[in-house]
Amino acid sequence: MLVDVASQGEATGYENTGTSLCKIMDVSFFFQKLIENCEAAEHPHLSIPETSAGKSRKQYHRLINRSLVFVSVGAAVAIVGLAAYRVYATRRNSSS
Repeated sequence: MLVDVASQGEATGYENTGTSLCKIMDVSFFFQKLIENCEAAEHPHLSIPETSAGKSRKQYHRLINRSLVFVSVGAAVAIVGLAAYRVYATRRNSSS
């Protein structure tokens, strides 16, 4: 990285000294790297590789969750259908 900074300094006309390197280094670059490191510290699980056991566990949990959603939606449809049929049956009996 220092070689890149030094070559950038030579290209822009700065001398390759310690004081000119301080002039070339951008403060925003420092804060950008600091923020990237903080974000990595907040999400350490993103850098941990996934194991086959973890992958199969995740697939199993996903299957269970999707099955529960499917059963819940099916139960809701059945309840709405039963309620609609009861309304239909009540109207049919009252009209006769």
